[in-house]
Amino acid sequence: MESQIIPQSNTFEQENPTELLTDIMQSVRRQWQIGVIVGASVFTGVIWLTLNEQPAYQSETLILLSNDKRVPVEIPGFSQTNLTGSSEDLATEVQILRSKSLLLKAIDKLGPEYSELTAEELQKQITIKQAGDADVIVVSYIDNDPKQTKDVLDVLSNTYVEYSLEKQRSQATSGIEFINDQLPTLQQELNSISSSVRIFQERYGIIDPQSYASQISDYKMNLQNQIQNYIYGTGWFPKPISRITKSNY
Repeated sequence: MESQIIPQSNTFEQENPTELLTDIMQSVRRQWQIGVIVGASVFTGVIWLTLNEQPAYQSETLILLSNDKRVPVEIPGFSQTNLTGSSEDLATEVQILRSKSLLLKAIDKLGPEYSELTAEELQKQITIKQAGDADVIVVSYIDNDPKQTKDVLDVLSNTYVEYSLEKQRSQATSGIEFINDQLPTLQQELNSISSSVRIFQERYGIIDPQSYASQISDYKMNLQNQIQNYIYGTGWFPKPISRITKSNY
């Protein structure tokens, strides 16, 4: 019995090119519709945000910090003293101006119209920085309300100026108190030195140079007055002496 090998054939179904093109067009059309919907949604959202976004207003002011040149005071018998107190750098000044206590003083001056404004909110909306290398700081405030921006910045400026004046008064008071505290001790030392000088002069017969010079000046002036009175009283005036020199040729 013969065995036969039956050949197997693989068959492939070929698609119609027209149907394939139709499927591609339908897919593109579906994707295009989705893209248009998404794009329209994004565009609509941007327009809504733009129309509903409130404009921000920024205002700023310049404040000149006191640049007092502290002159050291030297008092005999005492260490070198600075009457104006210790120096504070600009960074410390900025931190003080941003402090909650100072901002609360500014808020109290705004009145009931801004009663909902807090110091924490104010700290977030203000910016304090140095203007270059000068002793000037720039204070800026940003808010959606232009009136509030101006009112808050004006109050902040006034509060900072009052703080600066109070600081200067405090330094001046400290200096005056220091001088008043040292005056009795200095007066005692001055009296002791004067007494020692007087005893030394009396013991060794030393004449006070200033007093001696004053006596000499008075004696000279008195003598000149006597000579003038004598001349005008007697009518005698010294005659000028002329000398004639004969030349031999």
